[in-house]
Amino acid sequence: MTTSPTTSHPTGSFETKFSYATISLPTLSPLEAIDALASAKFAGVEWRVGNALHDTMSSTAPTFLSNNRCTLFPGSTDPSVIAAACREAGLHIVGIGPYLDVNDSDQLLRTMEFAAELGAPQMRLQAPRVTTPLDYGELADATRKFLTSAEALSARLGVRTVLELHHNTIASSASLALRLIEHCDPEHVGVIYDVGNLVWEGYENRPLALQLLGDRLAHIHLKNVSAAPGRGGDPWEYRWSPLDEGFVDVRALLRDLADVGYAGWISLEDLSTKRSPEATIQFNARHLENVLEEWTPNSWGVACGGPFAQPGMPFGDVADQPTCSLSSTTS
Repeated sequence: MTTSPTTSHPTGSFETKFSYATISLPTLSPLEAIDALASAKFAGVEWRVGNALHDTMSSTAPTFLSNNRCTLFPGSTDPSVIAAACREAGLHIVGIGPYLDVNDSDQLLRTMEFAAELGAPQMRLQAPRVTTPLDYGELADATRKFLTSAEALSARLGVRTVLELHHNTIASSASLALRLIEHCDPEHVGVIYDVGNLVWEGYENRPLALQLLGDRLAHIHLKNVSAAPGRGGDPWEYRWSPLDEGFVDVRALLRDLADVGYAGWISLEDLSTKRSPEATIQFNARHLENVLEEWTPNSWGVACGGPFAQPGMPFGDVADQPTCSLSSTTS
């Protein structure tokens, strides 16, 4: 296995562990995706499960939501086959991302049982889409009830429920998500902080949002977004972009995560179409490698010679790595 950098920080430890969400790989089969991610030295995989419930053609990522080959299906996909292939390739299964209606408790049970059989430690949920006309109270009550059911299953099956911050839903921000999960035990119900989705809607000062989430911060989704003039004279619009382009500053994100002692996974969920999915995997691996290699005393405020035992291999296990102290210059 390859090794990941680990740094110590006054507020806790920070381990950069990178995985990849298979929604980003619509042209690959699950086994092809496993091979591609392992060859790029990513350490984990987050599996897309089932089909989206909303109108995919009106979404912000129709190419990735329609006919996505890299999708697992409870009832037809054998979880033991996928789990064995991941183990053989050295990939951790870090979670699953299904699409569930908050009124469908039967599907909730089936999907979480599938997650447990797969060996996934967490299962993503999305809050209901914002509707017109909007009745927030009704949607929020249904979501809280659903999350209470999910919490009970999480405690029984050992699969943590994680609510994703997502634009066009009633959980687009950290504050809105907390209103839905504050009654739940953080051990069983957490939040996915999606930095790309927050560009579209819901951004709050990031250090503030991360501290607000506290021990409910369960997972990170990393992708980028840019803005461009609309077609035919329409107003400017957001568009998914490659990881090195757009509003999201990966270096600043890592600094902010270090400040709160985050030690979980960061899943790449690249929805850009500039390159093929295979080429995007390799590009993102190189880009993250370069970002981490820049984690030096001059540019990142690291107080020692850098947290790398094996530079260029930042995506695997964190054991046997030296630790460095981040100096007070880290922002």
